Amino acid sequence: MAAYGGNVYVVYRTDRFANGRFQHFADMRANVSTDGGSTFTGEFVIGPRSNQTFAALAPNAFLGDYMGIAAWGGSVHAVWNVASRPPAPARFHQTSWSASIVP
Repeated sequence: MAAYGGNVYVVYRTDRFANGRFQHFADMRANVSTDGGSTFTGEFVIGPRSNQTFAALAPNAFLGDYMGIAAWGGSVHAVWNVASRPPAPARFHQTSWSASIVP
């Protein structure tokens, strides 16, 4: 979470479930408040989905510490990792992504 000038910005990961089963994918989502956190605009997805099958293990798929958000002046930037199929023969693969968020 980051705040600046009365705006509040929140980013978080969501797991995907179907029929009550984990589907090995996670989205990076964001939500924005322009009234100091009293109300939020509604979540939206940023970036591609992450395939947990290829994420780092600790001991399960782990993406939580590899994300953040910063707000300063008119700029808001999120950063996170996306796991995807690695080139052979590697087993794990994550790349860092970034996005600017406009309130």
